[in-house]
Amino acid sequence: MPRFSKRKQVLRKVAKACKDRARFAFQRLFLDIEDDHEDLIDLIFLNRFEKMKRSRYLFRPSTYRKRDIKQCLDEVLHSDWLNDEEFLLEFRLSRTSFHLLVDLIKDNEVFKSGSRGTKPAPVEFQLLVLLRYLGLRGNGSSNRRMKNFFRAGGSGSMENWRNNAMEAILCLREQVIRWPNELERQQIAKRFERKFGWRNCVFIIDGTLFPLTTKPQLEDYPDYYGRKLGYTINAVILCDDERRILYYLAGNPGTCHDQRAWRQTPMYKQASVHFAENEYGLGDSAFDCEWFLLSAFSRPNGAPMARPQEVFNEQMSKPRVISEHVNGILKGRFPILNALPHIIKGKKSMKECLKCIDCCCILHNLLVGMKDDIPDGWRDEYGDEISDIDDADSYVGEIDDAVEDESPRDARRNQFVAYFNDIFF
Repeated sequence: MPRFSKRKQVLRKVAKACKDRARFAFQRLFLDIEDDHEDLIDLIFLNRFEKMKRSRYLFRPSTYRKRDIKQCLDEVLHSDWLNDEEFLLEFRLSRTSFHLLVDLIKDNEVFKSGSRGTKPAPVEFQLLVLLRYLGLRGNGSSNRRMKNFFRAGGSGSMENWRNNAMEAILCLREQVIRWPNELERQQIAKRFERKFGWRNCVFIIDGTLFPLTTKPQLEDYPDYYGRKLGYTINAVILCDDERRILYYLAGNPGTCHDQRAWRQTPMYKQASVHFAENEYGLGDSAFDCEWFLLSAFSRPNGAPMARPQEVFNEQMSKPRVISEHVNGILKGRFPILNALPHIIKGKKSMKECLKCIDCCCILHNLLVGMKDDIPDGWRDEYGDEISDIDDADSYVGEIDDAVEDESPRDARRNQFVAYFNDIFF
């Protein structure tokens, strides 16, 4: 027997009911019985049947439920539906920063009308979709759940709006995340010296991991399974004292060592181009010591650390904790970085995953520049303090000199060990 669709089955039943109603109407006409009420029902029934035959969908799923986008936008931005605190928690920034961000991206070409002349959704709404997506983790950022939250558009539209806003944000990368020039590095070094007593320091480096929700569908998927957090992507982030990201490199598997990722950066490959002779950065013991990077001393197994080395590590921990704050604020503001939902199958899917990371880093720098308020749970405990090294400004020694080419790799670090030893002992 032929199998009919659910729509066809319903139409067949309704057609049979229409025939029955027509037979009853003929009987009333034959018997000369006037019943205006029944005649009205017959007319309504027939009109409904004609409308059903012209309709493509009789059982339209909830996916297609739509609400006016402007109404949704007014509720979010201009009504009391969300107060300022709720808006911050839902979209990860304040209302003031949101409007400043809209002004930065509203003229981007991705928001122009399509080839068919369709009117695009407002820029504000598309940006809200992106921010909501970045503010959730794992399956919470799915298109269906996004649609249920906004109650406007369909699942496909949510993805298109999100991608449009993300492309507009990515266009700001060269302006927002860039390596500082010589004058800017001098200003950073002065702030480091005033706050922490580290003369000529221009950056802090640290590695972090971005967990994946699913196992990569690649032959080398075991490489992504790190010693913690399951399947992850490695990243190294260079930042300044104001928690602004100066450079980052993401995309290596989770088992990749931080030092190996650091060697892939242009700052390592062309150190003489990116640093002056006396400039350097600070990192933990995972990094090798160089003239342009001072790393912390590793604690020896089964033996106490020498006091000068311990003092060096203590003084380094104060500025170096900023990099931990950057990683914490970045993942706290954008929870999607704690459970990336992308299924990595190849280069194309990896690029989509890295776009999400890029977008979060760009937004982080923009919001740092806007001095955006964040909940207390995202704030660091240390804050900016004045250095406890009283005679740092008057000290003149080897730390201001360039390291000779034939010197050991830890020559710069040894200079600072002696520097702190002269101050504290």
